[in-house]
Amino acid sequence: MSENYRTVVEELLHQSLREVSEMQTKTDATTPLPYNKACGIEDFRDPGLASLIREIFPLEAASGGPSFPVGYEDRKHWVIAMAVRAFRDFGVLRRDATILGVGAGTERTLFYLTEKVGMVIATDLYLSPGHWGTEALATMLVEPERFSKYPFDHSRLTVRHMDGRFLDLPDESVDAVFSSSSIKHFGDWTSVAASAYEMGRVLKRGGILSLATELLIGGPANTEGWEGGLLFDKDKLRRYIVEASGLEPVDPLDTTVTDPTLATPRDLATSADENRDGHRNLPQLVLGHGGRVFGSVHMVLRKTASYPACDNSWARPSESLRSTIRKAAADLTAGINSVPDPTMAGPGRSGAARYASQRGDRGASFRRETLEATFARWDSIRERSALEAPEAGSALRRTVGFLKRTAKRIRDLGVAREHDRELLRALLDYTEELEQRLAALEPRVPGPPDDLR
Repeated sequence: MSENYRTVVEELLHQSLREVSEMQTKTDATTPLPYNKACGIEDFRDPGLASLIREIFPLEAASGGPSFPVGYEDRKHWVIAMAVRAFRDFGVLRRDATILGVGAGTERTLFYLTEKVGMVIATDLYLSPGHWGTEALATMLVEPERFSKYPFDHSRLTVRHMDGRFLDLPDESVDAVFSSSSIKHFGDWTSVAASAYEMGRVLKRGGILSLATELLIGGPANTEGWEGGLLFDKDKLRRYIVEASGLEPVDPLDTTVTDPTLATPRDLATSADENRDGHRNLPQLVLGHGGRVFGSVHMVLRKTASYPACDNSWARPSESLRSTIRKAAADLTAGINSVPDPTMAGPGRSGAARYASQRGDRGASFRRETLEATFARWDSIRERSALEAPEAGSALRRTVGFLKRTAKRIRDLGVAREHDRELLRALLDYTEELEQRLAALEPRVPGPPDDLR
């Protein structure tokens, strides 16, 4: 653990003793678990929440034994169970209800809820997820069953590519909304506010919003997170989520993080490596990165008859933002329609043309097969073209690495225009020249003896 990280944790432990005592009193077995709260290790001992975690994560519960989730405390499980608990307790889990997931990716919540409500609408940037490609694959649009850990009602799940900052849905059209640990990736605070505004707009009167995000527990003054990930303190939660949405919390917001929870810190980079390797060490409740310490917070807001509860017109997506999102959606649609399909005669025929020519023969079945092939190619290209980590070492070595990665990305993206092919050839030639110079400058490292090779 780095020294600055250890110092932050020790200071937090010292400063929160009184708050911890109050929180432990509130979490007595006779006290209901609040809805608007920070994630705490004690929550996993709450009988109602623990039961829901076991129900939503049956495979993990089976391998964890009768004590699960105690001893296997995972904030991802907590976030999902807290959302389902809120929907259950506030009467959303009924067959005439529609629930919207914003930035939902391939979350377990989507599949679980299809057995509880009339319709679940999953939305995310499935066709352009940026750094989060593994969380929002385009295949989800046509084959969501690939991502479910157990059977679900396919007829009750709709998956749409949609930007959470400007939702393509009518006012007051859904009974509930959930957004689990995704809003922190939506951009700056203006984008966060726009998304919260949109979630409030599409909710019906009496509707419920369940939102979880990163809670800043401690760190450098005026810290806001890092590129691609915002951290929320209590003031920012109130301003950019509660006030921006125009909704009202169902109970007071408590951001206290208890002493036992703070005693389980993990390093963010180490945790990310574990997740990629498929091995998630637990408990995983509090993370540290760059001197910042953070965990999870869950909020439940309701759309009352007095909506908006305060003036939230400042949070409405600007015309510039709405135009940008509309254009991006139109460009994606045009791009999908123009992707060549090698299974069809006449390379370069658009998706629309292929649909029209085959509609009389195979109809919806053909259109689904074509979409699946298109999205599979899309995902494959995106996976191949992911940037590798920069090389370390001398400036020359770093330059060679940069050029090689750039050339690989151009190649794997399958760029076809002539001037891009010329650029690729020039990059490859220059890279080869620099690699020869690098080999001449660096001393040769002797290899192992023959008997050890």
